[in-house]
Amino acid sequence: MTQFQEAEERFNAGIEAKQHQDFAKATEQFLAAIALNPNHSGAYGEAGAISYALGSFDDAVRQLRQSLDLDPNQGNTRLFLALTLGELRQYDAADVEFQKAILDSEHPAVAYSAYGNFLGVLKRPEAEQAFKSALEQDPNCVLALRDYARLLVSRDRDAEGEALFKKALEVDPDSARTHLSYGTFLSHFEDRGKEAVAHLRRSLELDPRLTEAQEVLDDLAGG
Repeated sequence: MTQFQEAEERFNAGIEAKQHQDFAKATEQFLAAIALNPNHSGAYGEAGAISYALGSFDDAVRQLRQSLDLDPNQGNTRLFLALTLGELRQYDAADVEFQKAILDSEHPAVAYSAYGNFLGVLKRPEAEQAFKSALEQDPNCVLALRDYARLLVSRDRDAEGEALFKKALEVDPDSARTHLSYGTFLSHFEDRGKEAVAHLRRSLELDPRLTEAQEVLDDLAGG
């Protein structure tokens, strides 16, 4: 086996570990792949995505930039870089990377949705247009439907937002995060508590790691 073949084996082992949520093992495998092949852009990108997920933003920026230096046409890697720069409050740099990610992404609806969330946090009016662009790319993008709904209800446009929550669940009835977001929205209405509880419980059935759902359920029980 050549050194490059071993690097690829390590990379594939990292992908498998990542799929099983074993981020420590995945990172170990990706770094081993890089040691064997310092030009392995994919290994840098995957390591950077894990660093982002774990909140190690400085490491993430370094790894993601290295990946993009080796191969600049990676939409997903660039999207993670944009998200990381946003977490570091480097907003102008993040905006630039989001724009590039949208152009390079194999899934532009997802990139537009992430950009919409970024703009929404900054309370910029362009956020709504980003979500509209996402849905123009893919009218059934659950991420776009759900997060656009969240933006609308945060602006007291409850009927429009609820319609999008419902459509997202029509597209994917087993989306745990959509049940969480919709249940949280419903929990603010005194006469819709039962509906809220049903969606929040369904969220936990689908993904027990969503502790936010249990927190809202506890608030409802205490209220």
